[in-house]
Amino acid sequence: MSRVIRYVMAVPGTNTVAYASGDAFGTNMTVPMPGNGAIRNIILTDLPQANVNVDVIFATGTITATNNDALDPSDAQLNTILGVVLLDTGSAFADNSVRQAAATFEGLAYQADTADVRIQLVARGAITLGAGDAPQLTVYVEV
Repeated sequence: MSRVIRYVMAVPGTNTVAYASGDAFGTNMTVPMPGNGAIRNIILTDLPQANVNVDVIFATGTITATNNDALDPSDAQLNTILGVVLLDTGSAFADNSVRQAAATFEGLAYQADTADVRIQLVARGAITLGAGDAPQLTVYVEV
């Protein structure tokens, strides 16, 4: 019988400087996920009302990223990527929005030879955070 583990984390390193499409959104996150499983859902909250798509990169190695700069991983870093999930579905509210993987997302099965999985977000449109915004990422993993 499988079970689902929920990981909730603040997105580190974000600021109120405008992000352009292709910019690293925050800095790397390290999550002690099980060695294998399937990512079933991803939710990003407390974004401004922009309703902009965001890529979530999962990797076994660190993806070098500087917040607010264009993401430009090396070939060696690309070889550590387990998968990329586009958060392209969401809802805008009065002061913020929620993004998540589309309903058609069937999950991302992975097998990692390390106990830690690295996560890097990439803006796929213009995002400008407000002073009180604190983006939070929630990842649901079936093991």
